[in-house]
This record gives sequence, C-alpha cells and structure tokens, in this order.
Amino acid sequence: PVLAIGSGTIMQAQDTTNVGGIHCQNLFHWNSLLLQLDEGALVEYVHIKAGSIKYKVGDKVTAGAVICESGDVGFCPKAHLHIQMHDGASENHRNAPTIPFEFTSTTGDADSEETFLPVAGMWYTSRGKSEDRNTTAASQR
Repeated sequence: PVLAIGSGTIMQAQDTTNVGGIHCQNLFHWNSLLLQLDEGALVEYVHIKAGSIKYKVGDKVTAGAVICESGDVGFCPKAHLHIQMHDGASENHRNAPTIPFEFTSTTGDADSEETFLPVAGMWYTSRGKSEDRNTTAASQR
C-alpha cells in the first residue's frame, strides 16, 4: 500500500490506465494521484496500480492513510512508486519547482529510526536505502 505522507486534500486522481513496460508508446501514460498537503505543498504519486485509488478529488485524507497501491503503469519495467513534492504556490504543479523532502525509516524500534533524504535513482524500503534492487519492504519484515 501507498500511504499519504501528510494530511491534505486530493487534487487529482487518475487510475484507469493499464499499460506498462519499457516502450516509447507508454511514455506519459501513467496513473497518478496529486495530494495538496494542509501546509500547501503538492505531493505527486506516479505509476499507481489501475483501480487502486481509495479516494476521489476533493476528499480529505490524514497522514498515514492508505491512498492507493504501487503499480507498473506507464513507462516502467516493474511496480514501483515515483513520488515528488512541488511548491504549492504555483498555478500549475507540472511547472512548479520540486522540493526536497525526508523520510523516516520504520524499523519498529523508535531508538533506531533514521531520517534520510532520498536520492534519484536509488532504491528504498521501509528501513531506508536498499543495496539490492530486488529487495522489497515485505521481505525485510
């Protein structure tokens, strides 16, 4: 499941596309969800599994709510989540500058939790950076 990284309002929701794989015809054919956080920033979740979005445009969500499922929709070889945060002051989020953001690992032990800044091209699980691209969060539980 994909969780809301903060409380806010669903601004856009598209989960009807089923195409996937590394082929030029799949460029710009993805499913996505756009969440405007209460503090104003926009969070875009991309490559969403078809039919998995749990909310509709205008719905309020709380931080940690399950909002959708990761998928392999669009130009991508396998299921993964593309997430980016934008400055919410812009009229068009596609032209808005991206904003760096941090994650906190969820090891279950509050004393060993770490905050980290994700880096483009790297792979992560709920425990932080993963050296193994085949490792999933489920296999680390």
